[in-house]
Amino acid sequence: MEAPLWILFLWAGVGSLDSLYNHLYRYRLYTHASSFTEHISHTVLTLAMVLTVAMLVLVEMGSMGFALFLGVQAFLLIGTFWDVSIEFESRAPLGGFPRYEYLLHTAIFLIHGAFVWAVVANMDQLVRGSGFGAFRWPPLPPFLRFQAIAFLIISLGVLFLHIYLIGVGYRTIKKIPGAPLTVPSRL
Repeated sequence: MEAPLWILFLWAGVGSLDSLYNHLYRYRLYTHASSFTEHISHTVLTLAMVLTVAMLVLVEMGSMGFALFLGVQAFLLIGTFWDVSIEFESRAPLGGFPRYEYLLHTAIFLIHGAFVWAVVANMDQLVRGSGFGAFRWPPLPPFLRFQAIAFLIISLGVLFLHIYLIGVGYRTIKKIPGAPLTVPSRL
């Protein structure tokens, strides 16, 4: 019954590795004119992930909420496809799109698919029951309850970080004529 939460944690873990290490640390996508749109795309996808977590953990959905939840998942899928389609061009000035990141994106797609499948398989619990939420009855096991609430807080923090970095990147790009195109660190 808690399979969607476990898969969500796995999906978020792989996505966080890609987002925090590659996008924010290694390439600093928010500081380059060529990849600034990609950073904005990641910010919007992070917002959709926060909605996913909040709806799954805190909201008793009902049929309309479940339809909205599936709509958010469709948006995440389409947004991720679009994001991947612009990454090759946006990363060209930064040394190209690394092969391992392509593999990370493949894993993210597969795990997201497994997550959606697990949610649909447990649709009855979400629509007619009290959901997978931290406040459901009977309650989640303490470990999962803690993980779910911590994950929601962390995902909100990552969203605010992305929003803050939009401003940092905009000021950086605006200040330097010809847009900064530095070589990323090779960690």
